[in-house]
Amino acid sequence: MSRRDVLEKIENLKSRVKEVQMYELMTTNQYRKQVNLIIEILEDLAKID
Repeated sequence: MSRRDVLEKIENLKSRVKEVQMYELMTTNQYRKQVNLIIEILEDLAKID
């Protein structure tokens, strides 16, 4: 995974966080998906040298 890919994922994450902030009431399933996405991105970040 390239640095550019990671930066793109971070930008996607930022926009998703904004979406989450706009919807105060989220279902548990939606929340779980967002958390799993964050974990996936952090794991990808850890793989970068």
